Amino acid sequence: MDMRVPTLCALLALAGCREPSTAPGDAIAPAAGPAPAAAVEPPAATAAPTADEGAMPPASDFTLEAKGAAVTAQAPETPVLVDVRTAGHEGYDRLVFEFRADALPQWRAEWTEIPITDCGAGQVVPVSGTAWLQLRFSGAAAHTPEGEATSGPRQRRLRHPVLRDLARTCDFEGEVAWVAGLAGRHPFRAKAMTAPPRLVVDIAH
Repeated sequence: MDMRVPTLCALLALAGCREPSTAPGDAIAPAAGPAPAAAVEPPAATAAPTADEGAMPPASDFTLEAKGAAVTAQAPETPVLVDVRTAGHEGYDRLVFEFRADALPQWRAEWTEIPITDCGAGQVVPVSGTAWLQLRFSGAAAHTPEGEATSGPRQRRLRHPVLRDLARTCDFEGEVAWVAGLAGRHPFRAKAMTAPPRLVVDIAH
């Protein structure tokens, strides 16, 4: 008798006794593969900086070219310069010339060179810096009828990033002029404002 028959039967019997790997009706899971990559969220958009008094004005507003404006009608009274003030802001230094009047006089902002002289006496006025911006007002005054100055100190040493010196160089026969000494020829912008009338000059850093 062939001894291989009982052995074969025993193997078949053992195979029939194994537990099925899945219960009837269960789905067979597919073979495991590489895990899918996690979805990447797009970066949040950067919000534009909020505009305020300290924000840098648009660069397109600044220029190295001279600027000015003429008066369309003669004021009934001579505009009197009553305040000159400066301030430092993020990205620019500011100059303000405020008048007691109904409107600004004719004005012009332009570069000048040393030596800088007083328009009346002709004396040299030392103004520190390496570039000089002149602000001239025509048909204006910076003094009372008695001759007392109305716009504060004649010369001011400043410590702003660009604006280093400021000197009044003229207050004679309807002409008023100031020269700003700067740390280099930086672009500037000038704009007329009302209530009260004033000229605002911003010098970029």
